[in-house]
Amino acid sequence: MTTAIELLRNPRLVADDLDHCFGSGQDACLQWDTAETNDALKLGLKLNDAAFSGNFILVNKDHIDKDTGLGVTADPRLVVWSGDDPAAGGANEYVSLLHNRTDAVIESGAGAIQLNPATDLIIGGNQAIKTSAGDLTLDPADVVRITGSPAVIRPTSNVALQLMPTSGIYGAEVSAGGHFVPTTNNGLDLGISSRNWRIFWCAGPLNLGHIGTLGRLQLGAATTHATTIGHNLISIFNATAPVGTLTNGASFYVSSGEMQVIDSGGVVTQLSPHDPETGEWWFNSKNTVTGRVFRVHMERLMRRLDEMFGGGFIEEFIEGAAI
Repeated sequence: MTTAIELLRNPRLVADDLDHCFGSGQDACLQWDTAETNDALKLGLKLNDAAFSGNFILVNKDHIDKDTGLGVTADPRLVVWSGDDPAAGGANEYVSLLHNRTDAVIESGAGAIQLNPATDLIIGGNQAIKTSAGDLTLDPADVVRITGSPAVIRPTSNVALQLMPTSGIYGAEVSAGGHFVPTTNNGLDLGISSRNWRIFWCAGPLNLGHIGTLGRLQLGAATTHATTIGHNLISIFNATAPVGTLTNGASFYVSSGEMQVIDSGGVVTQLSPHDPETGEWWFNSKNTVTGRVFRVHMERLMRRLDEMFGGGFIEEFIEGAAI
């Protein structure tokens, strides 16, 4: 039977820079190293072999002779095991720490890694939190708060930022002056050509621009007016025209470059009333339910009435020059 040898009943000194080794092949050694800039106690482990795995394992004393089944490592690894017997229901109940020559790695053999600070969790350095595979999940009991001046959630220049809630994105704690703000002009898009918003709800007015800036709402295209773009305007482009009734509602749309309105009964009236071929002013209305069209060539009618009543009711000119 092997018995423990009591080496130090009273304090004894071990000289600097001498190894105190374990294992028949001196597989692990303790040393007070003065070659360090600041003297330090070191534990040296042989690595990457079944006979000297490179693991330094902290276990329940009752299980010191039980096999954990940990594999060998090419880098020294500090392992803390749970109080369970690793050979009887406690398999993989450990957390380990090593540096793999590229990254510092904290790994759990089973279960999650919990960080339970008394106050704040402070991440220094480059302050990056990322996953190499799978999802990064934030599951607080209450609120995730982002502070700073300003507080920023920002993707890198070549990576999209996706907000994909299962229900909604809420701003209950946003102050009256809270905004989604790009860092530069033209620096923030809501939707792209291949991924668009299906419905955009706006409880209040949608302000595009303000006094002194160019505000536009464009539906269907990004084309602007040839000579002057204009301020604070809504531009609607040709698309599929609505047909039929709309209970308690009316819709604006554009067909053949002309502004139309369709009322709740399905009657369409042209609001930019000009014959697309002659450019003459007309009144043009069509019932999309019955197919009945009512059209009045207003310009021709008014010219005839002007003639009948002796003239003087119509003025026609080009700005800056008489006709």
